[in-house]
Amino acid sequence: LADPDGARTLWLVGRGGTGKTMALTEWLERKVQQKCVAAWHFFRHDEVSQSSPPMLLSSLSAMLCQHVPGYQAQLDAAAVSHALASGELHELFHTLFSKPLQFVEAPFGGPMVMCIDALDEVPVDTQSVSERLNVILNMVPLLPHWLRIFVTSRDNHQVRRTLEQFEPLVLPLEGALHRADMRAYLRLVVRRYVRGDCNAPALERLVEDEFPELSGMMEGQLRGLERASAAEFKRTQSAVPLYWPQQRPQPPTAAEEEQVPEVVQALLQQLCESAE
Repeated sequence: LADPDGARTLWLVGRGGTGKTMALTEWLERKVQQKCVAAWHFFRHDEVSQSSPPMLLSSLSAMLCQHVPGYQAQLDAAAVSHALASGELHELFHTLFSKPLQFVEAPFGGPMVMCIDALDEVPVDTQSVSERLNVILNMVPLLPHWLRIFVTSRDNHQVRRTLEQFEPLVLPLEGALHRADMRAYLRLVVRRYVRGDCNAPALERLVEDEFPELSGMMEGQLRGLERASAAEFKRTQSAVPLYWPQQRPQPPTAAEEEQVPEVVQALLQQLCESAE
C-alpha cells in the first residue's frame, strides 16, 4: 500500500470457511487506526437489502465522507439525492465517485483502500455476482491513483476474469502459512480458555464461538479426551508460545512439542483438523 505504483486492486481469495472475513476484519481493526482505510462493505447472503449495487455504492460513499478529508465538501447534495432516487448506476458512479474524487487531494499519509468482503456472496432470489462485478469493472478506472480496492471472495471464475483486467495483487488464503496461522490462533484459544476443570463439550462451544463457520461441526469431535489437570494446564501456559498477533507464527519446535502435555497435543490436533 505504501508503494504509489503498487497494484490498484487487491484480492484475498480462498475456499469457503477458510477465514477470509475474519482476516479482513483483523486487518481493518489494525489499519483503521493508521487512517489508510477509506471505506468498507460486508456482503451477507442473508442480508438482501444490503446486496444491491446502488446500496454498495451508497455505503462506500457514506464511509468516504467519514474517512477521506475533503470528499464530503465536493458532493452536490441535490445531484446525490437525484442519483439515489433514480438508482441509475452510471449516474451514481458519476455523482458519488468520478466527479467529487477528482477534486479531492491525495491524503498526506499515502494511498487509501476501500474494502469489499464476500463479493461472491449472493442472497437467494436476488441479482447475480455479475452485477456486482460490473460495479467493480466500472469503478476502478474512475478512482484516483491514491485509492485502491481490496476485495475478498472464493476463487470464482467470474470474479477472476473481472479482476484480472486490473492485474490484482492476489493474496491466497491457503497453504502452509495459513495452516500455521490457524494452528497458532487455536493455540491462543487453548492457552486463554482451557482450565483444569474444562470438559470437551464446553471447549467445543468455545471453539464454535471463536469460529462461527464451524457451528454444528464440533459436536462429538472432542468427546473421549481426558480432562487436563491443573498441573498440566500450568505447564501448557509456560510451554506454548503466544505467537498471535505480534508476529507471524512459526511451527513449534520439537522441544516445545515435547513440553506440551499429550492430552493438549491431541486437543490441538483435533481442532486443527476440524478447522481445515
